[in-house]
Amino acid sequence: MLARLGIKPLWVLLLVIPGLNVLAIWAFAYARWPRYEEAKRQALQTQR
Repeated sequence: MLARLGIKPLWVLLLVIPGLNVLAIWAFAYARWPRYEEAKRQALQTQR
């Protein structure tokens, strides 16, 4: 699932460590998603 979003799958390792799992989920939720940004750029280019 993470690879489809454009995020490295190694993020899953942080979910195993107590305490860091909450921070990892928070960072994942508020981080910029590369695939979303790419789709946004493509949509703007097609509108022109």
